[in-house]
Amino acid sequence: MYLAYNTSLANETKTKFNKCSNVSVFTINTFILHELKLKEISIDDITPHDVMCVLSNVNEYAAKNVLENFKRYCSSDVGNLPTDKDLQQLWNAMFTTKQLNISHEAYVKYYQLKKNESIDYDVIMIDEVQDCTDCMLNIICNLKNLTRIYVGDCFQQLYGFNYVNDPFKYISSHVDDGTLIKKTLSTSFRFSYNLMNICNIFLRTKFK
Repeated sequence: MYLAYNTSLANETKTKFNKCSNVSVFTINTFILHELKLKEISIDDITPHDVMCVLSNVNEYAAKNVLENFKRYCSSDVGNLPTDKDLQQLWNAMFTTKQLNISHEAYVKYYQLKKNESIDYDVIMIDEVQDCTDCMLNIICNLKNLTRIYVGDCFQQLYGFNYVNDPFKYISSHVDDGTLIKKTLSTSFRFSYNLMNICNIFLRTKFK
C-alpha cells in the first residue's frame, strides 16, 4: 500500500502504478475511512460557530481557542479520549449525539484510539512523511508484521500549521528494535547541478 499525503499526489501515483494489481494507492485519510467502514456519517471541517452551538457558554474568541485545542489534541499521539470538558463535549457531539459533522482530524484520531495493529498488506510506504502528525505516525508505527517505508524530506515541511512536530525524530524514537534503516538519496532528478549546489549552500548555512 502506498499512502500519499494529499489527493493530487495520490492521483499522480495511481497513474504510475496503474499496471500493478498488487499495489493500492490511498491518501492517509481515505485509507483510514476505508478501514473504519463508518456508515452514514457527515464529514466536514468545523468552525468556531459550530463550537459555540455546542458550548453555549463561550464567545467567538473562546470558541476559536477551543477549536485549536481540539485540533491539537487530534494531531497528538495521546491514546485516550480528551480529558478537557470542552473537548469532551465536541468529541461527543461528533461521535455520540451526532450534533456536529465529524472533522477530518477527528476521524483520524478516532482510528488511532482503536489501536489497530494489523492491515491486509505486506508493505506500506508513506510518502511526504515530513507533513504527518504524531497521530498519523502513531497509527503506522503500531502496525505489526509488515514492512514500513517512510519517505520524506526533513527540509520541506509544508503543513506545520497542522501541529506537525518532527516526524523523523518520532519514527526514530518509536522503532527501537534495531530494524530501522536510513537511506539518503544522492541524486535529484528535479533540477540541475547548479541549482542543487545553491540549495546545498543554503541548507548548510541555515541548518549547519
